[in-house]
Amino acid sequence: SGHKVYFIELNSFQTVKTLTVTHAGNPLPWANELEFIDGDLWANVWSTECLARIDLTSGAVTAWYLLHGLKERVAARAHRL
Repeated sequence: SGHKVYFIELNSFQTVKTLTVTHAGNPLPWANELEFIDGDLWANVWSTECLARIDLTSGAVTAWYLLHGLKERVAARAHRL
């Protein structure tokens, strides 16, 4: 996890591109569990209940998804079933 994303060429394992993930112009630490969804990069931000949607060209966070309390709500619902 961190603020750098490395794009690796599959055959040689050489880094072909490095992207700095930023929010408001500042590096975004602890981005991890990366997923490609509909042309964007999504990341969990370690130790938070937030997801960041990241532009693959600029590295800028284009949207935040704040999931505060989701874990507790899911656990409470499962307990009721």
